[in-house]
Amino acid sequence: MKNMLAIGLAILAAGAAQAGITHTYTNALNNTSYWQLQKVDNEYWNTIYTATILTSSLKFEHTYAVSTTYHNQGALVWSAPVGERITEITFNYSNNLDPAVWAQVVYQLAPSASLAADTAILWTLPASGSMQPATLTYSFEDGVERIGLGFKAFGTNPDYLGWMAYFDSVTITTIPEPASLGLLALGALVLGRRWR
Repeated sequence: MKNMLAIGLAILAAGAAQAGITHTYTNALNNTSYWQLQKVDNEYWNTIYTATILTSSLKFEHTYAVSTTYHNQGALVWSAPVGERITEITFNYSNNLDPAVWAQVVYQLAPSASLAADTAILWTLPASGSMQPATLTYSFEDGVERIGLGFKAFGTNPDYLGWMAYFDSVTITTIPEPASLGLLALGALVLGRRWR
């Protein structure tokens, strides 16, 4: 009977893996234990590009008063805990940009990698003068472990002054890797053996 119970727990754990046990994170954007600001061209920050990070909101803005074609990239980066992958990101966003030359984007970063000129872009957000909701979903097989909410200025427009990209109310959902869930099933089997 006890052995059957252990097997049942193992089956339950496997079923949970298929159903997708999820973890939800709403960490404050200004909590540096979870979010890190990354910049590609550091010399342009605080004189040309600025980042304002509050508890629930993030704003990138071009503030240089002289027409310029400086390219740049910046993002606030979040990494999934070890053994988890990102399956959904929800947030509100707004911008006054032309995505062809100054885009509000969501980056995908490789584990331990820093933001770079060739960092993959998961999604370029459309132009939006007012706050809009957005939801990005991924499968476990997509392997998304780190994301960056940010912008990319392509350096092709001489009039970036006042352009901004705004993020708000970010929620991230993850799912444990099968190996992590497998440990739960293994634990159930070991427990069954102890009950025998």
